[in-house]
Amino acid sequence: MERLNFSLAAYSMFIAIIVMGVFFSLIFTLKRSKKKTKTIQYKLSGSEQLFSEFTENIHQVLWRFSINTHKFTYISSYATQVFGQPVDLINKDEESWLRYIIPEDKPKIMAAINQVKQGVSDITLDIKILRADGVIAVLSNQLFPSKNRQGTVIAVLGIISDITAQYNLALQKRLRAELHKNLNQLKDMKNLSYITLKSIGLAINYDIGELWIFDDKEKKLVCLVHWSRDNLEDNNKIHEVLSVSDKTKDTFQVICLNHKIIQYSTHAMHLKTHYTGVDGAEINLKEVVGIPIVVSNKPIGVLCFYNRQILNLDIDGYKILLEFAEEFGEYIHNKLLMKQLKYSAVYDALTGLYNRFSLVKKIREMIKNNVQPITVIKLRVNNFQLINYALGYDVGNKILQEMSKKITDFLSSYSSPLSSIDFVAIAEPGIFCFLSHQFDEKDVIIDFVTKLLDLFKKPIKKNNIEIFLSASIGISRYPQNGTTPDQLLGSAILAVIQSSNEGGNRFKFATQDILKSTSQNIEIENAMHHALGNNELELFYQPKVSLNTGKIVGVEALIRWHESKNTIRSPDYFIPVCEQTDLILEINEWVLDTVMQDIARSEHPIKTSINLSARQFTTSYDLLEKLTQFKAKYGVNYNYLEMEVTETILMTNRTLASQVISKLRAMGITISLDDFGTGYSSFAYLKNFAPDFIKIDKSFIDGVPGDLNTIKIINAMISVAHSLGLKVVAEGVESSEQIAFLMGAGCDEIQGYYFSKPVPFLDIQAMIKHDVRLPIPE
Repeated sequence: MERLNFSLAAYSMFIAIIVMGVFFSLIFTLKRSKKKTKTIQYKLSGSEQLFSEFTENIHQVLWRFSINTHKFTYISSYATQVFGQPVDLINKDEESWLRYIIPEDKPKIMAAINQVKQGVSDITLDIKILRADGVIAVLSNQLFPSKNRQGTVIAVLGIISDITAQYNLALQKRLRAELHKNLNQLKDMKNLSYITLKSIGLAINYDIGELWIFDDKEKKLVCLVHWSRDNLEDNNKIHEVLSVSDKTKDTFQVICLNHKIIQYSTHAMHLKTHYTGVDGAEINLKEVVGIPIVVSNKPIGVLCFYNRQILNLDIDGYKILLEFAEEFGEYIHNKLLMKQLKYSAVYDALTGLYNRFSLVKKIREMIKNNVQPITVIKLRVNNFQLINYALGYDVGNKILQEMSKKITDFLSSYSSPLSSIDFVAIAEPGIFCFLSHQFDEKDVIIDFVTKLLDLFKKPIKKNNIEIFLSASIGISRYPQNGTTPDQLLGSAILAVIQSSNEGGNRFKFATQDILKSTSQNIEIENAMHHALGNNELELFYQPKVSLNTGKIVGVEALIRWHESKNTIRSPDYFIPVCEQTDLILEINEWVLDTVMQDIARSEHPIKTSINLSARQFTTSYDLLEKLTQFKAKYGVNYNYLEMEVTETILMTNRTLASQVISKLRAMGITISLDDFGTGYSSFAYLKNFAPDFIKIDKSFIDGVPGDLNTIKIINAMISVAHSLGLKVVAEGVESSEQIAFLMGAGCDEIQGYYFSKPVPFLDIQAMIKHDVRLPIPE
């Protein structure tokens, strides 16, 4: 037991010794005299009163223990405060006072009494008692012999001081010093945790300690370290009993409620919140204390201590645990953070695959070691970002995890005598990358990527929805397509883009033509910046014709670029490039401005449709504000405007798109769903967004009249649209046979080269003025 010296306590004890010695000496002398005069009686009464007043006010316990009777012949009243019991109960029988002393300290006090019996004087020792309320107290005892005239020891005199507070303070300092020493010396977190649990457990007299850490990935508490005072053979059974339940969702919250200590104490000891498996009573557990480990106001774990007896920690004990939980929590947090940082530096946290940093490092190592050939295969899940927007990032993450598992399972089962994959990584969300040094033949690569694409033939089911995915693959090789990691990865992604432009589930090898195409795109982007400033853009208008009257009922604004005096570029040439940047916003703003200006100066204004971009449906761009500005500028009625939206726009941000479309309709602007039938769930958008028109894509019209399946699909589209009160426009109509079919199917309007190609503003005005019509058979 640590020896504590406190000057104030020593001074009080010194005074108590003097008074106690004088008192007992006086009593002994007076009681020996058989001649009790009034004077003596008066002195005796006065001494007793003086001693009584003294002992009532001193915060120490004075006592006298008889050698003959083995009972206390005197105990001062302050014993009630120290032991938590009335004095008469403390001294009920010969053994009653010993029951308060903890088992390991009983031999110490008995040995001290025996020494005093033999004449040894001034013995001091510290012991621990278990108070009546279950709290452990630390007492400092000073023992003296009481002798008769013959010098025989007839009793033991003692003074007890309650030094629990001082002991706990010293204990805190010692434990804190030990913890800091261990933090500096021990690098292994488990070893440090075990030693810390042991130090705290022994200091607060608990039998078992455990450290539980919240696993973010598994979303539950896991036991990191287990310590037991007595290394029993059935520790596995103990650990099973002490396992924090992962069946109760609120377990962690219950233990760490409001970040405060939660203490359970019960004799029955079946704590459902804490225990699973066998009943706690089987290993005689009576108490558990859970201390939340909180870092930055967030619980990250729990320190749990269990006991086979009820101790009821006092406030000082709680303070010790709280302080240690705080300091230990910072250490654990930093260790886990460092571990997470090391993991994140190498692996993708979501899928567990290697990340881009590791990928680049691996390619660099292979090049440095002169490994040839090196094949880099990039696989991109098409429209993955749109899936995130449309279905939510949680669904997108789960899809990535499932695809990662499919890919790793495929790689473990894929076998070819000519090939193997050295490395697989996820370069960024939705893009997987594979490295191999054994793909000598092009046919072997084709075999591998074809089987890889087969993984996308079956849909993935999430939230009762079947999601059909497609992928685009790009392949580059060292040294043909690059001599650095960046060059090889860049060539592969350019090949991915090229294969994606040609449709889903395709692959492309990196070639000079692809690199040339990329360079051309960069040139187009630069040229478009100049085109906006140099007045090189012009709007053409293609008429939409009623199949009921043959009359022009509207026009679509289509942009043209005068690249040179003799070269006019259609939007297919430059718009896809501009869509990749915010340049498309400048172009679309120019289109809005020009359309409203043309309507304002037209002698025969007509409803004009404008193609919108997905970038105009973002929180950073205010389409409604732009329209308001141009209306104020030109005074054009919104009824002359029609906005064409695609499924890509609707999927980009459903909530925002719905809000903007509702406001456009409230302003009197007509809405049409463009390229209908080419997306994931076109019919669903008819219900959710309720446009005024749908435009059947040219890819369907091209199948008329020869493709019977296409005809059935078009008939179904028209039927569904009409049942919802929508009108139908067919795009890309180029033959009289197509006109005849569409009229028979009940299509409302057509647009296409059969009636007119897109023409400049003055030409479309002339057509409207002269009432040029489509001949309608009677």
